Amino acid sequence: SQGGASYQWLDCDDNSIITGENSQIFTATSNGSYAAIITLSGCTDTTSCLAVTSVGIEEYNTAEAIKVYPNPNNGNFVISTDKKSEYTLVNALGQTVQVVGVNAENNFKAEITELPTGVYYLIGMEGEMQIHKKIVVTR
Repeated sequence: SQGGASYQWLDCDDNSIITGENSQIFTATSNGSYAAIITLSGCTDTTSCLAVTSVGIEEYNTAEAIKVYPNPNNGNFVISTDKKSEYTLVNALGQTVQVVGVNAENNFKAEITELPTGVYYLIGMEGEMQIHKKIVVTR
């Protein structure tokens, strides 16, 4: 940020000026590559092009994708999801403890009483997104 500087944003994909985009901050409305032309005290420079690839991607709410309750628990807990999927329960070292298949029509009641006290992670896929859910077991 430099006082007195002027800004003009540029679409690097076709080297065109983006009309009306002349503030210090630019919010892309579509994926592409963008740069700013900055002028200060008669000197002009152009920033490197920056690729923007996340416009229009909705944030995925993992809290809604899968629920585990109660949490913390004593090794007995319920996995609730609206999709049929397979989940892997791993310990804090990343070692697989159990693989769990969950049917979308009902909740899966896990009874893993041999789990020692500790932190575990339930890992599964929702489409192409990997879901991680922290589970705390206390005895």
